[in-house]
Amino acid sequence: MSTFIGELYDQIEKHELHDLRERLNNILECFVYHSAPMEDAHDAIDEVWKEMDDYIESLKVPPEEEELLLHHPNMCV
Repeated sequence: MSTFIGELYDQIEKHELHDLRERLNNILECFVYHSAPMEDAHDAIDEVWKEMDDYIESLKVPPEEEELLLHHPNMCV
């Protein structure tokens, strides 16, 4: 998709962020069907986008030794 919302949905699906997809669906439903103020919807969508960006950025940081040992207890670090 080439729209802002479409790009957001694509990234959410790519990273399997199902809770964010559900929040975005709820935001859009409130805006479309329940006449939520546009400013509130815009702010909420921006918040979802920021949360998604933060998650993607966290994937770029290499894990620390303790985290590696938690996920792979038999691994020698």
